[in-house]
Amino acid sequence: MAPSIKQLNRVVMALAAVGVVLCVYTYVVETKKELDSSYEAMCDINEHISCTKVFTSEYGKGFGLVRLIAGEDSAFNVPNPVYGLVMYSSVFLFSLSPTSLTLSLIQVCQCVLANIGSIYLGCILYFVLQDFCIVCVTTYVVNFVLLIACTQKYNQLKNSARNNFLLMTL
Repeated sequence: MAPSIKQLNRVVMALAAVGVVLCVYTYVVETKKELDSSYEAMCDINEHISCTKVFTSEYGKGFGLVRLIAGEDSAFNVPNPVYGLVMYSSVFLFSLSPTSLTLSLIQVCQCVLANIGSIYLGCILYFVLQDFCIVCVTTYVVNFVLLIACTQKYNQLKNSARNNFLLMTL
């Protein structure tokens, strides 16, 4: 039996909350490392498994792209977790209206973009930085599961709206 819209909405909200926690952790680690070069985070295990190496790389702000397009001083060249906080927070807030088809579609679109970002950053992580970041990979998994949950929720809302419409036309 498929999960209900209410159950899916709870999953979406829980995953968004996990995403917020991951972003806050990432931002704290990145900020501490910038202030103190000797700082070592819990996620720094060795030279090939290091989240601070990733967070403080040129790809840790604006996905490494904003500085190329808008410049290093651009207001959009912020740490990546800031973008994540905005996305996860809005996904969570949109879930407060669990039966809105429009907000559900926006959530799906946000999750698609987040997964595109995950693929891009995952490739950077593996091929360019040649590192493994536990926090990053966890974020990629959260993004993927969140996409599945948001898509299921949207499809159920869409089917429910279609069925209600058909009932009204009879």
